[in-house]
Amino acid sequence: MSAVDREALRELGWRLRHHCAAQSVDPDEVAEHIGVTSEDFSLAMGGSQELPFSTVCAILDRLNLEWWQFYGTEFPHHRTVHEVSLDSDAWQAMASGVQPFDIRRDMERYCAGDWLRLHEQVGTTRTGRMLTMEVTYLLYLASVNLPPGYIAMALRPVDISRLSAAAPPLTEAQQEELRARLDACAKAPHDNRTWDDVETRISRRPLKSTEK
Repeated sequence: MSAVDREALRELGWRLRHHCAAQSVDPDEVAEHIGVTSEDFSLAMGGSQELPFSTVCAILDRLNLEWWQFYGTEFPHHRTVHEVSLDSDAWQAMASGVQPFDIRRDMERYCAGDWLRLHEQVGTTRTGRMLTMEVTYLLYLASVNLPPGYIAMALRPVDISRLSAAAPPLTEAQQEELRARLDACAKAPHDNRTWDDVETRISRRPLKSTEK
């Protein structure tokens, strides 16, 4: 296995560990669901065990993940708009630009390019004031000193009139990176899905919104 493949496999392991922790899912239960041993699944989360492509598909199904949320949150996708309530002090820090980031548990499966509608809240009541921020990039797991399942999101203000459901095409560099991550998973002989199928699914997602 090349150095690129080893790094891609390690990255997949980090993402797998992150999403299990974010959803409070027992890795042993996932292993049983997808039909692999707990030992092999543990090695996969450690980035040292290849998984058949069909097994990766089963993992995505079990954890309710889309392709880009496992293979790379920086890949183009159709933006999700997340509704988030913040205490007044935190909201003011965001509004003033003092805090251009947010740290939270990744239960909503945040991606770069997503929008956060941040509602100011006093006690249990929203004041009516709201900010719209764009997630520019994410840091998690090995990147920052956060436990698995939590992310640090860099944010910037956006004009809500820019909201669009259109996802840009993958760049050549993103295509190469995605191929490397897919190749890091051993493709099952009976699985006829190709990288083109993955790219098509990436580019055909509807706009959705979450409430938190």
